[in-house]
Amino acid sequence: MKIRTGLITICILILSAASLSLQGCCIRTGFDFLTRDSNSNTGNFPDSATSPETGSLKETAIEDTSATVTGSDGPEDTADTSDTSGTQTGQETGQSNGRSANITISYFFDIQGSTNRIEFITVIPDDYHLRQDVREIRFSIEPSEIYTSNYTKYAKFLFTGPANDFTLDINIEMEIFDYDLENAIAAAAEGSAPALSSQDHLKYSSGEKNIDTGDPSIVSAAEKLNETDQLKLTRQIYDFVLENLYYQGYNPGDCGAAGALAKSGGDCTEYADLFVTLCRVKGIPARVIEGYTADAPPSEMPMGHNWSEAYIKGIGWVPFDCIFDDNNGDSAETTFYNLKDVYIYNSFVRNDPAMFGYHYFAYYYYGDEISVEKSVTINS
Repeated sequence: MKIRTGLITICILILSAASLSLQGCCIRTGFDFLTRDSNSNTGNFPDSATSPETGSLKETAIEDTSATVTGSDGPEDTADTSDTSGTQTGQETGQSNGRSANITISYFFDIQGSTNRIEFITVIPDDYHLRQDVREIRFSIEPSEIYTSNYTKYAKFLFTGPANDFTLDINIEMEIFDYDLENAIAAAAEGSAPALSSQDHLKYSSGEKNIDTGDPSIVSAAEKLNETDQLKLTRQIYDFVLENLYYQGYNPGDCGAAGALAKSGGDCTEYADLFVTLCRVKGIPARVIEGYTADAPPSEMPMGHNWSEAYIKGIGWVPFDCIFDDNNGDSAETTFYNLKDVYIYNSFVRNDPAMFGYHYFAYYYYGDEISVEKSVTINS
């Protein structure tokens, strides 16, 4: 995988920002939506950005394509590839029958006064075994750091004294693979099933914010799920979610698994939270995935999507998408066994400390207020 800098600008829809203050500065990240004229979103690049190595000003040449970092061998890439559970990062899958996808994620920085410094971080796709290969990433402004934590890749940017509005464009060329239970079973049959480390087993079996494993209503619901075979139990949990939740429209807030069960519905996040929570209560390691789907309508693309994965003994990590099998998608193509080849994995972390608990991007600024708006386009 190559990572380069160079300008590409495609802007359609914008994600506005929610904010909270922290120690004299401000952290913000995307939540609510509004429509913006794409012609007004090109902005102007700042005259300079901070070089983290020297602290001096660094030119942000619009046409610069000289900076290249190659995959996990790059000096800024600290991808942990020791995982043997079938989530390996920073490694190409070796598959050749993928679906090509070109993704542009644009961030428009609205500089409203005198801002001394901006520290901006965004999640970017990585190579994930059997799921996707990232061929190349191009940045219109070079990141100060690229690193991986918890199987999730981040790009960090430092800007000093920007005088004008500007746009950061991230363009990703990648291959998406058809990966679901059917394909996971086939892959496991061709070799030894991937093991799950004791650390990951504990991490993905414990409760956390929104994964309400100790809530009485969740415990009561889990007691009714009594299949002894792990795969059959996973199916029983999957069916329980479909039977007890219905789609209630997009909600930028979180209510967690217990909240979803209490109100009998939610959006993709609540479906994923409840499925993962019940799996964990029943002893099946599971996690919430955050990313995009290549076939989403343009108006919904910036929202992203949540789905889930469960670790099945003898098979490995398997993705499931309850909401797309529950009258919120083409259920003929989305079932317990089958998913479409449209999933773009971004994050495996439900409550991400690197993002201050938010999603997709977050930032500090020092000085006068700024805002950051996000747009996403995917061609596949």
